[in-house]
Amino acid sequence: MGVTIHFEGQLKSDADYDKVMMTAKAFAEINAMEFSFFEASEKLLQRVKGEEDWDYLGATKGIIIQPHETSDPLILEFD
Repeated sequence: MGVTIHFEGQLKSDADYDKVMMTAKAFAEINAMEFSFFEASEKLLQRVKGEEDWDYLGATKGIIIQPHETSDPLILEFD
């Protein structure tokens, strides 16, 4: 059994996105974690907001960090 964390937020600019990605990359490198950047032109994100379905279909991008071979990846994904 594990822990799943979902987060919601908003970046104000492309520069803020770049800063988050470079910070996450530096964290992964310092801790010798595998990582990869990704972009998807169309992806379905199934969400719930206020107990209502609030799905998103569209472009996403971000970084996937693998903390340990036996753990689930840490995914920072932005639409």
